[in-house]
Amino acid sequence: MADPGTLSVLVAEDSRLQRRVLVAHLQRLGVGTVVEADDCPRTVAALEGEGAPFDLCFLDLNMPGDDTDGLLRSLVGTRRLGPITITSAETTEAMEAAEATCSALGLRRLETTPKPVDPAALAALIAAL
Repeated sequence: MADPGTLSVLVAEDSRLQRRVLVAHLQRLGVGTVVEADDCPRTVAALEGEGAPFDLCFLDLNMPGDDTDGLLRSLVGTRRLGPITITSAETTEAMEAAEATCSALGLRRLETTPKPVDPAALAALIAAL
């Protein structure tokens, strides 16, 4: 288990409320660096920026700037992409389709989490890194 203070996490979520809740949970868990993005272009920019790969990337399925498939395809080969956890309030079918796209593109998906993110499940996920 990594020291949470050394972790770097990307939270890509367009809902300000959902983003704030997830960031607050991560901060309570002691995560050292949390980077936020509120749309697809900012998500891609964060992943193409300078620095080490993120230890974990939370990705909302439905954000402005692109559709789910387009966003996932644009992530392939970005320098800072780490393991992905998909967060969504979408249907089970939409979440399963995103999982299949991740697999087809060779993206490392840890899990798919419905919104709102469960604090206990989040703590277990961070502890497993």
